[in-house]
Amino acid sequence: MKVAFSYWDQRISPVFDNSRRILLVETEMGRIVARERLTLAAATPAQRCMQLVELGVNALVCGAISKPLQNMISAYGVQVIPFVAGELQQVLQGWQENRLETEDFRMPGCRCSGGTGKGRNMRQSKGLGMRRGRENTFWR
Repeated sequence: MKVAFSYWDQRISPVFDNSRRILLVETEMGRIVARERLTLAAATPAQRCMQLVELGVNALVCGAISKPLQNMISAYGVQVIPFVAGELQQVLQGWQENRLETEDFRMPGCRCSGGTGKGRNMRQSKGLGMRRGRENTFWR
């Protein structure tokens, strides 16, 4: 299995869309057998997606990521694990221990689970607006 960790300055990069560096980790039987630091040379999101696919990446661990880019990468069968934060080596260890879903590795202010774009146990809401939930007496 090959996992790409998007990073900047020894931490998970806060936004994958602007990140150029990945740590590519290859595992066999749960053990790391190879590590390689790479620079993504592609300029457009589609090219960057294809570069990950050409590298044989099975999963991408990253910070925030735009929904269109996440969908594009996922469409090629790459599992995207977004909204992760922390020191690169600690995140790598957390990934090995299957702990990336814990609060220890969540981006500050982000309680998203699995990249759904909604906080855990939250529902999408249209809000009350000006006319819902109370009578609008302004125009009377």
